[in-house]
This record gives sequence, C-alpha cells and structure tokens, in this order.
Amino acid sequence: AHILSAKYRVGKTEANLNTDIGIAISVLKNLKPATQFFVAEIGAYKKREIAKACKIIKPKFAIVTAIGNQHLDLFGSKKNLILAKKELLDVLPKEGRAYVYSDFNKFNEMIKGIRAPVVSLNPPRDRNRVRYDGIDFNIETTLLGDYVARNLLPCIALAHDLGLTKREIEKAIANLAQVPDTLSRHKGLDGSTVIKDSINTSVEGFIAAIKTADSMGKKQKIIASKGVIELGDEKKESYQKILSTLYKSKLLLYTTDKLFKTMDKRSRVYLFKDEEEILEKLKKETNRETVVVIEGKFTTKFIQSLIQN
Repeated sequence: AHILSAKYRVGKTEANLNTDIGIAISVLKNLKPATQFFVAEIGAYKKREIAKACKIIKPKFAIVTAIGNQHLDLFGSKKNLILAKKELLDVLPKEGRAYVYSDFNKFNEMIKGIRAPVVSLNPPRDRNRVRYDGIDFNIETTLLGDYVARNLLPCIALAHDLGLTKREIEKAIANLAQVPDTLSRHKGLDGSTVIKDSINTSVEGFIAAIKTADSMGKKQKIIASKGVIELGDEKKESYQKILSTLYKSKLLLYTTDKLFKTMDKRSRVYLFKDEEEILEKLKKETNRETVVVIEGKFTTKFIQSLIQN
C-alpha cells in the first residue's frame, strides 16, 4: 500500500484486521470514491475463511507470503493449510495476477487450476538488492530483519507491473516506516535496546528475530518468549530449528515453555514460571550493552515495563 501510494490513491486494511469482519470494517472506513487500489491482508485459522473474505473484496491481484506451520494445529494438516492459502488464488480473474515464490512447498499444487497468470518469484540472494523484469531495485531501508528483501520483492514486482518507475519504487521503500510490533526497535530500560516482535510468532519469525538481534553490536543478547502455539505434530521439529539457530547465535532464551528447556542441550534456555518472573530478571540485567527481543504475545504491562516511551 505504501509503495503504490507513490502514484495512486490507495486504501488498506488496518493493523492486523485480516478476518472477514476486520476487512469489512476497513473497507467501510478506508475505501473512498477516489480510491484506485485497495490493499487487503487476509488471514485464516481454518479452511474457507479466506474464501469468505474474498467474497467481500473480490481481489484482482494476489501476493502469497509465507507458508509455514503457524496455526497447523487448527488446520489439522499441512495440506489443509496450503488449500486454505490457495483459496485466494482460486478467486482471481483471468485478467488478474498471482505473485508466488517458486520455493514454496507444493508450489505446483498451489497454482493448479487457477485462472490468473502466475508470476513465479525466485528468492532474493541479497538483502539490499532484488531483480525483477530485468531491473535491479536497490533496497535502502531502516526495517530490521534479513527477510526484508523477500517481503518486498513481490510488492516491487506488482508495483512495477502497475506502472511505477524504478525511482518511484526505490524512493517509497526508503521512506517505509517500521511496522509496529514487527521487529520494531525501541529504547529500553537503562539504555538497553528492545526489539518488539509481539503481534504473533511463528518458527520463521522466531528465527529471523534471533538473527536480527545477533547482528547487533551488543554484549548481552536475550530473547523472551512464551513459546509457539498451534504447531501440532511439528512442534518438536520446529523447536529444534529454533534452537539450532539459537546455538549459532550469542542469544539466551528466556521462556515459560517447558519443551524448550527439555530440548535444550547447551544450557542456553532459562525456564521461568511466568512472565512476571522473566520481567524481574530482565529488570536486574539490562543495560546499555543489552538487546532484548520480545517474541510473541506478552501483556501490556510486561512490554511497557521494558520500553521507555
């Protein structure tokens, strides 16, 4: 939405209002007579929810973001999760377009039978530059995370296909504000740095948060988490991926999730009975050489106690 607004009048869904009701509220509030493009985030916890939301907005273009294992327990299987994502592509008209990464598991299954042309995107190799349609786009941004280029490439591709110039796109990217609560940087207690990644959590997001904090020039690095829910049968495998990344970093994990502690083989996980106990520990430890990552849902009290407004 931000990139397209460099050339067009754009409306969008607000915050994380990505269910059918949330989308309807945003449409009523932000879709004006002069609006040329409306950008909607569509989320789901079960099959048919995306299809239901699509009846409201009737999308013409689609970007499929990550297909991880978040909410897998609710969907019941990876197949159901993929079919739910596919509901967005199935409703696209033949004059529309779908932007999908070629490295997605079951890519061919995702695009099977859809009417719209598919733009198959290759994962970027450089965080600071992506290539599309023979053009190199430079990415200069204050956004944190090594996945920034991957998130931006389909947006760049769609904006380019809708007539924006390289200069317009690059300037819009340079002016992108950090997304609240999604690897957003804040001043913390006693001069510490707090990275807030608290809208929700996933395996991919957890790993990205670890890598982001590890790249920062601080002596003490801590990630606080209550664990990742709704992973179903893939929970142990997912936690092993997170711990493998943790072991390659200099971070310690403070958690209330017993499974993390049970699986820890290198004494890098500290188990607490509740978030209040984590908070008291952090209050005693943080200083100018500390970065704390808040990963996933915590109470407002917990977050406000760590961040200095």
